Amino acid sequence: MASRSAVHCHYVIRPAAAVRAHIARVLLPPPNEHSPLLGQLTLQPHQLLGVHRLLDVIKRHGGALLADEVGLGKTYTALAVARHFNRVDIAAPATLRAMWHEAASRADIPMEFVSCESLSRSASDESEADLVIVDEAHWFRNRGTNRYRRLAQRYRKAAFLLLSATPLHNRPADLTALFALFLGRRADRLTPHDVASMTVRRGRSDVPAEALPPRVMPTEWRRIRSCARLVDALRAVEPPIPVREGAVAMALLRLTWLHRLSSSHAALRATLKRLLSRALALLDAVNAGRYPTAGELRAWLVADDTIQLAFPELVVHASNPDHAISRVSIEAHIASVRAAITVLDSVPNQDDKRATFLVRLMRRFAEARIVAFSQYDATVTALSRRLRRFAGVAVLSAKGGRIASGRISRREVLQQFDAATAGRSVSEATRIRILLTTDLLSEGVNLHNAQVVVHLDIPWTVARLEQRVGRLSRIGSPHESVHVFGFAPPRALELAQRTLTRLRLKWRASRRRFGESALLLDEAIVKSRGAKGNRSHAEAAEELRRLLVDWLGSARSDSPGPHAAAIVAYVKCVDLSHPIALALLRTPSGPALLALDGAHEMTTHPHVVLRVAQHLSRGKDATSEHGTVAVAVQRVRRYLARRRGEEAAGADVAGAANGALLARIAQSITRLPRSRRPDAVRQAASLRALIGNARSAGDHALLAEKAGRLLEIEASDPMRWLDIARSEMASFDYQSLMLDRGAQSWGLDAILIGI
Repeated sequence: MASRSAVHCHYVIRPAAAVRAHIARVLLPPPNEHSPLLGQLTLQPHQLLGVHRLLDVIKRHGGALLADEVGLGKTYTALAVARHFNRVDIAAPATLRAMWHEAASRADIPMEFVSCESLSRSASDESEADLVIVDEAHWFRNRGTNRYRRLAQRYRKAAFLLLSATPLHNRPADLTALFALFLGRRADRLTPHDVASMTVRRGRSDVPAEALPPRVMPTEWRRIRSCARLVDALRAVEPPIPVREGAVAMALLRLTWLHRLSSSHAALRATLKRLLSRALALLDAVNAGRYPTAGELRAWLVADDTIQLAFPELVVHASNPDHAISRVSIEAHIASVRAAITVLDSVPNQDDKRATFLVRLMRRFAEARIVAFSQYDATVTALSRRLRRFAGVAVLSAKGGRIASGRISRREVLQQFDAATAGRSVSEATRIRILLTTDLLSEGVNLHNAQVVVHLDIPWTVARLEQRVGRLSRIGSPHESVHVFGFAPPRALELAQRTLTRLRLKWRASRRRFGESALLLDEAIVKSRGAKGNRSHAEAAEELRRLLVDWLGSARSDSPGPHAAAIVAYVKCVDLSHPIALALLRTPSGPALLALDGAHEMTTHPHVVLRVAQHLSRGKDATSEHGTVAVAVQRVRRYLARRRGEEAAGADVAGAANGALLARIAQSITRLPRSRRPDAVRQAASLRALIGNARSAGDHALLAEKAGRLLEIEASDPMRWLDIARSEMASFDYQSLMLDRGAQSWGLDAILIGI
């Protein structure tokens, strides 16, 4: 053992294999002892490994994100995790209720289902579940929604398992909101390393060849012609008049109109007719001297936005003082909308060409089933009318399902497209050849008995493109390949709405963190020329994990392990222009690797850590230079000191209410006589610790409510107020989940140095 007083450190030198094996043992979960049998199912190797890793992440952090590519069996991986908990709830869109009940039944896992829609509509009591599986977790990417707040509060004490192949839809804040469900305000300071450490993301390269989903063929895109005269007419539409207490974002409205036109003439016409009906209803109210709200205006509108007779004096309570809105402006808007409808009806209807192309596909793939997706109900309805003379055409939207002979249930439709149930006999009259559907089927359902997917329009996010294709290219599909076709926006519309530009920006943001999905590898329409295929954060973390497995496997069984109580140092000889090092740290949230690359860079970023680890996997043992070791250790300790300071300065009680509460605590101490301050300081320290115990987003929400009530309490004696506050906070029932937090303080466990 060597000692260097310059940095007050003690360390032992061990062989490379021993040190690497020690690092791998600390960072990798214990050996896998989970059974592959799950009820009536047998888990694939990648699913079993996913269960093992997810349980470890949940144990460390109280939650995890399973972001495997679409079609790799996340549902059963999640249910295999669930069998390790006493009570499990599923939170997901209502359309997935039947799928989850069927999957849970096959896996023999009891569960309760809570829909996203019910969380949006009404609050519910706090759940006793100790795990909540949140499927299609990107539905909860906005912290400002009712569904987010109610999910956080209902499962305040539960562990979270988030499922989403596409967790990042629009911007990085999507991820922050998801992790905040179980990390609270700690999520606001997540680094790429933190995100990667709490995410399990595998692609098709991680799946055995015999279980691989079908290959996705490059998309064949078709462009539909546009009419410049129609685009000009849309641009000439006068801004609609806002309802009382409302506002109009004209730029967003025009973007929406153009997007609907790129989907179908029918979608645009339905929008313009709805806009016209609203304007006529508003004009009727203004003629009666009333100024309605959005809710009151609905008294004039019935099914399909047609207008019914209403009595403004009875349904609208506010008058139109000083002519806040004028008839002239409303009439100008009505005239411009009617002009746009006239132009739309006079130009060639491109929906006929869309229908003709679908007929060609039905003939080309005579033995295959086809699924065509659109964002708009009007688009699938219009195309179904054009195809109704052909056998086997079905429509499924929020309004229900229809085939030529009449209505058909959603369940009956899905049975024909799910490979697991497709063997059931189907009459020729009800057999479906092509399914026209809205994006309600782009999430969480199995359509893998189909072989062809069609994008009738381009959605707002790349994630939706991936979800659509992923419904067909799934484990269990009987097909070797899936064919993809799509209608790209006319070039004039693309220049006007820049849909593809927005998609490319979102695609890059997602690729940077999670890599390229195999479903979009050949999707040139969302890639810009020269786009670099650099390794993503998640891919770097996965590659590092594989390297650690090699480190563990290559260690000699008789090689001495590192001394458990000492800093483990090892100097390695590699072909480098400057020293590098890899430090194994103890942190409050578990072990982490810190890379020291060159004289300045010191980071936990997955890319840098992987690069340094790869260097340190090569070379030969060398005698250490004590000066080099001392410098490396000193730099690591400075990093640890800085992180401790950042943790203390950025206490996890941020927020207006909690910040005001902390200020009130400090103010109470200063108001006391000096003789009483020592007791107050101890009381305040205890109170701050109680406030800092808040962990999940639900904890923080309830803590803010309690802080608001405490701030309203007036007390002439500050010490009395501190007693009341401490009593209130001590009664707060924080998240009770027992977490394996590892070492509770920052420290250095091991270090590998390369020279």
